[in-house]
Amino acid sequence: MYLIGPFFLTFATLTSPEAISLNLIIFFLYFSFPANFLVYGVNDLYDKDTDSFNEKKLNYETSMSNSSTKDKTIENIIFATNILFIIYGLIFLSSLSIFFLLLFVLFAHQYSAPPLRAKAIPFLDSIVSGILYILPFFVSWGIVYNHLPPLWPTLAAIIWSVAMHAYSAVPDINADTQAGIKTGATILGKNNMLFLCGTLFVVASIISIPYLGLFSYLIGLTYATLIVLSVIENTPEATMKYYKMFPLVNTLIGGIIFILALYQNLFT
Repeated sequence: MYLIGPFFLTFATLTSPEAISLNLIIFFLYFSFPANFLVYGVNDLYDKDTDSFNEKKLNYETSMSNSSTKDKTIENIIFATNILFIIYGLIFLSSLSIFFLLLFVLFAHQYSAPPLRAKAIPFLDSIVSGILYILPFFVSWGIVYNHLPPLWPTLAAIIWSVAMHAYSAVPDINADTQAGIKTGATILGKNNMLFLCGTLFVVASIISIPYLGLFSYLIGLTYATLIVLSVIENTPEATMKYYKMFPLVNTLIGGIIFILALYQNLFT
């Protein structure tokens, strides 16, 4: 949902079924599955140093073995599921959509992989990830309109996405520390990082008020509540109970935003 959701938001702005082009359908398919292999497959391949310490990977998720054969299989799957879509995009998309597609591929790879490995650079990790998850929206918007989307709602989405990544680093503080990896969360500590996340969530909500109206206040209140509950917990690992809630909360709020955008497009 974190990749296909942003891509799908552009559909709420369409005025007729005829506006759904072949390119839009093809890249809807891309961001629904193959792009996830790129983001999370590369992440798994280069995260073994922290995964062995990480309760989130050992319990909530599933840790990969250190088998070189399995590594090669994952690499082959990533390549096979992505290459044809990328080649198609280079041939048939507009230059603007190609730029954002290639930027997505670059960020998805370099977030985890060297030489940049942004996830191990404090604060750059959240910025790169925050932009990464909004890029599917830029691709779909470029396919339909061939120009940049509105600045302020897009900025609000990026700020929200940065906050979401920053929060996800909190349960990993001890695992990253044991692995010798510095992140914004390991530098600031649990509560300071949560305060930063809460501030970003509120800022994103305020920026959204002209576009989402009263619903922006509900969004801000929802995320602020999760932050407060997380602060109350004694350890970074204890925030996992709230981290697990975010996929459902984010999907519900994203769905409501889609419905609001669709309503405004069709009836106002």
